[in-house]
Amino acid sequence: MLSQNAQKRLIEPREVGECIVFLFSNAAASITDTAFPMDSGWLAH
Repeated sequence: MLSQNAQKRLIEPREVGECIVFLFSNAAASITDTAFPMDSGWLAH
């Protein structure tokens, strides 16, 4: 599984949390209707 990831590692729970915190911040106020795949580059494969 990891050999097929672009980053060669799994996403850490902390990284998911950081994304969520960003999305709830004022810095992300203009971001709407968007998906943020957190798949270690799997979709790029």
